[in-house]
Amino acid sequence: TLGLVGFANLAPPLTNPLAPDATGCPLDFKKARSDRERGDVHGLQRITRHPQFWAMGFCGLGVAAQTPFAGTAAAALGFPLVAALGGFHMDSRHRRGVGGSLTPEREAATSGMPFLALVEGRQSWTALAEDLKPVNSAVAAAASGALAVWVALVT
Repeated sequence: TLGLVGFANLAPPLTNPLAPDATGCPLDFKKARSDRERGDVHGLQRITRHPQFWAMGFCGLGVAAQTPFAGTAAAALGFPLVAALGGFHMDSRHRRGVGGSLTPEREAATSGMPFLALVEGRQSWTALAEDLKPVNSAVAAAASGALAVWVALVT
């Protein structure tokens, strides 16, 4: 569930396409663009500097926890390993200015490991709650629950 909610929060916010101020599209690209242009730490970056890596890592943990097969579990546990090593590698490259930048201020305010900056108090839980997309999160949690019920019924 955590991985799917993470992926859903990486997408543009879902909106009501029939609302008076809507463009007719269920995705609000203007809001997504304005969030990206702000440049400060927001959204899933409050949890980790590498939300794409860790969303996939948490999906891997979920698969490993649910499967009865050791081979599948071992393969699925590769995703969190790739998330940790890939995030570390990306940070080292960005510190050197290769392929991006990681300023000392941004590094001090965020964490490469999920939830570490929040637990240590470098980020605010309240600000995270305000930044997350509730409709996207609800749709992802519902999809995850439906998938779990379907798997339980099929197997």
